[in-house]
Amino acid sequence: MLCGFAAETALQNLVSQHRRLKPLRFNTLQVLEVARSHPIGLKRLEAAEPHLKAQYGIPLKNGKIHLIWESVPASVLLDYVLAVDVAFGFLGWNYALDVTTNPQAVDEKYRKLKKLRPLFERLEIERVGVCLLQSNVIDCARFFSHLPRHELFSFSL
Repeated sequence: MLCGFAAETALQNLVSQHRRLKPLRFNTLQVLEVARSHPIGLKRLEAAEPHLKAQYGIPLKNGKIHLIWESVPASVLLDYVLAVDVAFGFLGWNYALDVTTNPQAVDEKYRKLKKLRPLFERLEIERVGVCLLQSNVIDCARFFSHLPRHELFSFSL
């Protein structure tokens, strides 16, 4: 069975290596600004803070851990705050995908992405979806045929 990290990596590799896909690049300040501009973003930042402190925090003399938000990579913020594993441009549209290997998680991830729509709009991401990946070998033609023409979607490969 494919693990989540392997699925995310397989899709990230497809995006970075295929000539028809343009990886979208965001910087940390841009993601933070968007997250801080909306109540749902603030809530997601608050929920992510303990996890980010564990990975990127600086231990202080008094035993507390300080997090310099600007030191967290944009890709990590996209994942923890916006649930985005991969973002790319295709045929003039900007896509963001939350990749999973668990069929039971698709509906919950879909609902989460729907709530985060205002944040995606501010990042100029028009199409957001959940991709259920069941193999680390991705058929490009099948992948492209599954990219929908509507704003919120889910599909399986």
